[in-house]
Amino acid sequence: RRKMRKQEKSGADPEVTWQDQQCINSFNRLNQKYHELRDELKVRKNELQTLEDASNDMMLLDDDDIVKYQLGESFVDMKASRAQDLVDASKNEVDGKVADIEAGIEVIQRKMKDLKGILYAKFGQSINLEEE
Repeated sequence: RRKMRKQEKSGADPEVTWQDQQCINSFNRLNQKYHELRDELKVRKNELQTLEDASNDMMLLDDDDIVKYQLGESFVDMKASRAQDLVDASKNEVDGKVADIEAGIEVIQRKMKDLKGILYAKFGQSINLEEE
């Protein structure tokens, strides 16, 4: 404790131990994963919005109307009722993915918060863990 106080008074940065470096590395990996998940979440939410729009458009059609439904890179003619079922199934799948991604983001944010507390307690203003 006395060493830490002397370092604080003199303005010297605390020594970075192997364990500190592991915490910094873990924070960095979590931060990268957080950004990847956030980007993936944006893509999935856009996909979900597209499916919602398609579903709303198909509600205006009769069940027996023929629509073009995209499967992969091809378009297939099918009844609107069948296409609506496929869109609804896709929406449910994407909803599940969105929920999983959001849960993953929450877990990562909690871990990052814990690591920030540990690292800021030791290094104070000597370390910057905030987003630019």
